[in-house]
Amino acid sequence: MKHFIPTIIFLLTTLSNNAVASENTPIIFSGTIHNPESDYIVINSRNDIEIRKAILDSNNSFSISFQAEKAYYKLSDGENQIDIYLKAGDSIQTIFDASDFHNSIIYKGKGAAENNYLAQQLNNDFTYIKLRIALLDETEFLTKADSIQQLKLDFLSSFEKSLDTDFLYVERNRIKYRTLFDKARYQGMHRFYTKNRKFKVSEQFPDISKEVDRTDDKLISLFYYTDLVGMKVKEIVKKKKKQNDSLDYYNTYLDVLASEIESPLIKGELAYFCVNRYLTRSKLSDSLIAKARTLIIDKEQLKLAEDKYRKVKLTEKGAPSPKFIFENTEGKKISLDDLAGKVIYIDIWATWCAPCIREIPGFEKLQQDFSEKEVSFVSISFADNKEKWLKMVEEKELGGIHLFGGESDNPFFANYSVNSIPRYILLDKKLNVITAFAPRPSNAKLINQLNEALGIK
Repeated sequence: MKHFIPTIIFLLTTLSNNAVASENTPIIFSGTIHNPESDYIVINSRNDIEIRKAILDSNNSFSISFQAEKAYYKLSDGENQIDIYLKAGDSIQTIFDASDFHNSIIYKGKGAAENNYLAQQLNNDFTYIKLRIALLDETEFLTKADSIQQLKLDFLSSFEKSLDTDFLYVERNRIKYRTLFDKARYQGMHRFYTKNRKFKVSEQFPDISKEVDRTDDKLISLFYYTDLVGMKVKEIVKKKKKQNDSLDYYNTYLDVLASEIESPLIKGELAYFCVNRYLTRSKLSDSLIAKARTLIIDKEQLKLAEDKYRKVKLTEKGAPSPKFIFENTEGKKISLDDLAGKVIYIDIWATWCAPCIREIPGFEKLQQDFSEKEVSFVSISFADNKEKWLKMVEEKELGGIHLFGGESDNPFFANYSVNSIPRYILLDKKLNVITAFAPRPSNAKLINQLNEALGIK
């Protein structure tokens, strides 16, 4: 089934895509999974808002019905994830083998054409990524980037007659802005891959900012588009910070966003992204959320922003830490309250997280250096496989207290807004928050924070 495009399915769905459906007509999404990674599938929006979760039955099948706006979404089975496109009235059936996810997935029914296209285009993307074009010199890179863009556009054109017209418009722009996004990141990526930190693009390198239309509301569902609009805002913020370093970066970002971007929808999208990603790091969270409230239009996004703000206040310095009860390697339940009386350094990690693994040697040394001090070193697994977690802890003979955290939606993780790992948290002896974003073990600043928490000068 590898790289197979069900042409007959595309032809059969051409007419059904043109059928008129009310915006309130539900979407029906069903399917069967071979060798599933999880016992459920999830459909998320562009903002990682869960739209629907469906439990698999005894035959590893599912069926759900829901209302959603015409847009891109993400379909997930465990760690497997793929972009899908949904619109009112779609009735899609899918089948795939989770052990060969991207090569095996196919769709049937109304709305299948766009999704079969996306599945095959994704396989093309994997091929393009393997080229590691950021390693190329500037001229070769620009030529290759434009060539890849044209290949993608040609591929899209080969299915043009079977695809929804709105989808065609947005998808063409997704291809365009993905290329511009890659060009905008070329200097940084080339430095990273070549280890040449002094590398700079030439004066002839395209000015990406001039190629971005910052007024196209139809494209707010595209990450590459909104990120490029945000890049221009960031450029202005950096200039303001150079003139006045005392300015709070994230508050200034919202100020610039409000004054420089015309579209209320795009303003709202970028304001939500700023709050969702950075509210936990801003030293002026009260001011940031107040500004965001005037910019965010989408009610669901505003609700999520307010929830994020609540969690920030819940975990700000001096607040009592949210609690947990997790099992250790022996199956015994350990609560946060059990650890009171010592300074607590929490490491949230996973066996599949490469940056987490890189910190292990430093984390082990840190425990040795503070072995006679009143510090508890607690490692909590995040969205991990229990068997793999237990095997690594035992085989590497990792020190400290190891707890199995289960799924990523555990209230402890949610209250600390854990959306990436590794993540480190520092608590005082009374279980109050010192910092919800403690330095990594490899960061020398951590030693000072631990000593300060212990009252050591």
